[in-house]
Amino acid sequence: MSSSKLLNNRYRILAKIGVGGMAVIYKAQDTLLDRMVAIKVLKEEYVNNEQFLKKFKREAQAAARLTHSNIVNVYDVGEEEGLHYIVMEIIEGPTLKEYIEERGCLTWKETLAIVLQIASALDTAHRNNIIHRDIKPQNILMTENGIPKVTDFGIAKAVTSSTVTTDGDAMGSVHYISPEQARGGFVDERSDLYSLGIMMYEMLTGILPYVGETVVSVAIQHIQSNVPKVQEVTPNIPQAVADIANRLTRRNPEERYQNATELMNAIIKAKNNPYVSLEKEEKRNEKVPQPSAKPEEERIVLTNEYDGVEIEVEKEEGKRERGSFFKNLNKKYLAIGIAAVVLIAAVVVILAMGDSKITVPDLTNMTVENAERILARDELVLKVLPEAEYHATIEAGKIISQDIEEGETVKKNTEISVVLSKGQQMVIVPDVTGEFEVNARSKLENAGLIVKESIREYHSERAENIVFRQDPQSDEEVAAGTEVTLYVSKGKELVEVPNITGMTREEAAAKLNEYGLYISEVTEEIPSGGQSYSKGQIMRQTPSSGTMVTKGTSVSVVISLGELVLSPPLTIRLSDYVVGPERDVAVRIEIKSQGNESGASLDSYEGTHKSTDVISSQFKGVGKCVYILYIDREEAARGVLNF
Repeated sequence: MSSSKLLNNRYRILAKIGVGGMAVIYKAQDTLLDRMVAIKVLKEEYVNNEQFLKKFKREAQAAARLTHSNIVNVYDVGEEEGLHYIVMEIIEGPTLKEYIEERGCLTWKETLAIVLQIASALDTAHRNNIIHRDIKPQNILMTENGIPKVTDFGIAKAVTSSTVTTDGDAMGSVHYISPEQARGGFVDERSDLYSLGIMMYEMLTGILPYVGETVVSVAIQHIQSNVPKVQEVTPNIPQAVADIANRLTRRNPEERYQNATELMNAIIKAKNNPYVSLEKEEKRNEKVPQPSAKPEEERIVLTNEYDGVEIEVEKEEGKRERGSFFKNLNKKYLAIGIAAVVLIAAVVVILAMGDSKITVPDLTNMTVENAERILARDELVLKVLPEAEYHATIEAGKIISQDIEEGETVKKNTEISVVLSKGQQMVIVPDVTGEFEVNARSKLENAGLIVKESIREYHSERAENIVFRQDPQSDEEVAAGTEVTLYVSKGKELVEVPNITGMTREEAAAKLNEYGLYISEVTEEIPSGGQSYSKGQIMRQTPSSGTMVTKGTSVSVVISLGELVLSPPLTIRLSDYVVGPERDVAVRIEIKSQGNESGASLDSYEGTHKSTDVISSQFKGVGKCVYILYIDREEAARGVLNF
């Protein structure tokens, strides 16, 4: 598509800025709203491909349903002369992939900030029942201020009870694909979170967990292998940050965060206490396997060897009758064997008692008194560490964590160190009204709060993207991790100016009022240039009809004075105004609207006469008009004419 093309008589194409798998991206100017936009145009070779058309329309429909500061806005969708296009917010910065490659890897603090914002965007999508299914850093655009924006909902689908990946084109990028998506199984919110986890892994380490020569080999690794723990690649990552990355990338969806809100809560905790583990190690209590019972047809018998005792299994079906001698001999040796076993077992027990092992119980959520009592029963010692920590669910004074985990075995009198809870951390909600949404989110997140959603509404006083209300309100004391709703201005509401020409002033005022507009300046004129308007009808309006303006804009109008008519004859004696002997004089008479004497003439007369002549003439006008007499170019008299 050539530059300078005007698409849909509105979008002026300026330059090509990118090429994707199925579309070309152009930078364009929205001539109606005077802003820069990005336009994604489906490639010509796919215009007649029904599958690509559906995918392209699906992207537009999915993205248009979502309004979030971390999702690229879709403004318009259309088709013109076979060109299918989507008009979007333009982001001038790099993709997150380019951003990572430029830096090698990101700090854990910046990684958490980016993941938190992407999670917030996914939370909005998931709440609208939309799964992105292609989360990857190539689909995250970074603004000049470092704010991530999710784009490309080309393979997004609405969530149903049978959301299954069956389309080969919907596989997403293989390096970030979830195991269930790779095998063509059920996908849901947790599939997007897995992909986000792979991105987090890449941001922290600078590498991808799986590589291969073919997409199939990489996909198989996602299905069959466990993603390496991130701290094994980058050891200096704080434990809480590593916990988040490791949990996001677990193969089993049930072991991941179950939704984006859970993930955001975890990130807030990690930001507040980065070096405190978010998850316990798995319990190590493994049941000792019990030997299976012998079949009834099997029994233990003693052989009749004379040089020693030997045990063997003999099937009931193969038994033979023994003599009484051998029966008595068998009983004797059996008794000796049993006694030996009992003696050996007793010795083992006595020896073990000198170095007995005790299984550590779970002390979490206990008071110090209860924990001491339980440990004393097992001859263990409780040690309370001096530094207590905030906890979202465990009340103050109870145990949050222990250094030796439940299920481990230790010797008697071992010290078990525990950390106590200070209860929920309470924070004061900062005032973010009047702030740009991006700054407001950062301010709230730094205070330990979560931005639940941004509701965008028109506002008569606040500019676009400015927060005008928040819930909870500022200065309220709430628990850390509380969700905050922001109300963000969409700017002043735009309306299309209606056509009011031909209406009376009263009719026009009523019509404009329906659109939130009003009449301000009123002027009256006589129709000209072939126009035909009755007296009192509006001939012109400013702004013109079809113009987009904000509510409350005033409209100025020009009202018709009616059609011109002839006046009665106007008689003027020149001798009344010229003194002296008779001479030739230049005469000019102009007719003007009363009250607009400085304006254009409605009619005029001009000629040369003797100073003693009497002039009589008719003029065209409307209503009350003023006539002005000029003699030799100087005003000699003026009066009123009624038409």
